[in-house]
Amino acid sequence: MEQMQQNEGDARRLVEAAAWRVRLTEANGAGEGVADFDRWMRYDPRNEAAWRQVDGPWQLFGDQAIAPEIISARRAALRRAQQIYARRGRSSFFVGAIAASVLAAAASVLFVWHLNSSEIYRTAPGERRALMLSDGSTIALDAESEVQVRYSNNARDLKLVRGQAQFDVVHDMQRPFQVRAGDQTVIATGTSFNVELFESRLLVTLVRGHVIVVPNMPENQAQGGASTSAGTNNSRVELAEGEQLVISPTAPPKVRAVDVDGATSWQSGRVVVEDETLASVAARMSRYTRHSIRVTDEETANLRITGVFRSGDVDGLISTLTTYFPIAATTGRNGEIELHRQ
Repeated sequence: MEQMQQNEGDARRLVEAAAWRVRLTEANGAGEGVADFDRWMRYDPRNEAAWRQVDGPWQLFGDQAIAPEIISARRAALRRAQQIYARRGRSSFFVGAIAASVLAAAASVLFVWHLNSSEIYRTAPGERRALMLSDGSTIALDAESEVQVRYSNNARDLKLVRGQAQFDVVHDMQRPFQVRAGDQTVIATGTSFNVELFESRLLVTLVRGHVIVVPNMPENQAQGGASTSAGTNNSRVELAEGEQLVISPTAPPKVRAVDVDGATSWQSGRVVVEDETLASVAARMSRYTRHSIRVTDEETANLRITGVFRSGDVDGLISTLTTYFPIAATTGRNGEIELHRQ
């Protein structure tokens, strides 16, 4: 009989401790109820022991302890604990289960909440950034770029909003890795590929592994469709290592063999251009400097350029252009550099 009463008291104290933990957390430092809590702690040393049993695991929630999803889960779990105590509190087997029910319910919601959370990563002009995702996949982000990341329990969905990034993907057949860029989606399982969304042109370069590129469609249909040639609109394109898919509004999509080191040279601070217009080169180099470079006349803008430049080396670019082409450069009051025919 005495043991049964002790078990009942232990269960009651755990429920009270869980209730205090919820109340104090939701007060969020406002001091509400602190005096009453102190009195409860001093009333019985066993109250303090029960508090430690509940509060220790609770701290694992960290900064997410006041998230609305977690608050809702705690309240529901507390009601469940009180029901357990009312029905079974006299059994020692259920004493630990009462506190565990409060924590487990909130922990499960926290896990799903994190799993379905989304993140946005951006870089400023001249800034490059490398980051690791929760599954171990990595992203190298070029200057003036932005990528949105959303992971769930059955998909890894990303969107390259602008700029350039290389994705090194950890293999997971159950969760395809999808990167949307412009009007296309790149789908991979375990691979490494580079995506550049540059003005209205999209470049997808396969470094290693396997990817397919499909036109954007609803997420639950993103892996549908049959393989066709790259030259047909609304097609699915499969890339081999060392191949690059080029999609632009002025020409049919095409797949070409490229030097992978050159295509990913931006990671080592180089800008490699091959038979590109001067307007395109100016826009690329503008990513790496605070002051943009602009071509003011159409004839100069359409000049074709091939070369290797150091990212951020605007002086070197201007020197090369004005030496080998009939081009002059003018710096405006706001620091913008204008290129025009000499």
